[in-house]
Amino acid sequence: MSYKENGKINRVHSIANGSFFISVSINIVFFFLSIFWVNKNWFKFHRYFDMSSEISIVMFGDSLTSLGDWNSLLGRNDVLNSGNPALTTSHLVNRVGRQVTDYGPKICYILGGINDIGVGIPMNRSTVNIERIVDSLKNHHITVVLQSVIFTNDAATNISVRSMNMCLQQIARKKGVDYLNLNTSLSKGGSIIGAYTTDGVHLSQRGYNVWRVLILEDLKSKKI
Repeated sequence: MSYKENGKINRVHSIANGSFFISVSINIVFFFLSIFWVNKNWFKFHRYFDMSSEISIVMFGDSLTSLGDWNSLLGRNDVLNSGNPALTTSHLVNRVGRQVTDYGPKICYILGGINDIGVGIPMNRSTVNIERIVDSLKNHHITVVLQSVIFTNDAATNISVRSMNMCLQQIARKKGVDYLNLNTSLSKGGSIIGAYTTDGVHLSQRGYNVWRVLILEDLKSKKI
């Protein structure tokens, strides 16, 4: 085979390899764009395909909320679990529209802040985020219940949890909304009760059963 023919073959291989690389790159880009789009629009599709009744109650928060089977816990079929793992209050601000107000519920229970503490978000920013969420819900005539951040089994973290809950109580008074102290039943001595947690942060089924009672009592008092 001549040098010239060799060069032609090498050029063909180079073009083929280049085309393959471009094709793979495009597919990767479309794959991640698809993930982003599905994540952004999941709740709209979930509402369209999966909701057979009007939503009266939204449980809004991070993994502590998301891991609860709220329709089963509350014995209803009009509860939307709008919890997502690892969310901070900054994430919640951006999701309050598509995950809460779009459903027009009567009431929304908010639980957020423990991940803010974990990643070091300043308390004043968390406070502003919660206030924005409350304002958005009130503007849509949704009853708001701020829930206390639940104590963990880590003493250092619990110092920040205590400060966060003081801020939440102040927001509740300032905005004229209810504050539900989950720690009265889930914690003792400023730390989560061992039987109610699986890892020092997340709740066991017994923990969710305790939380359930607090929500049911609140709903009963509000006749919802």
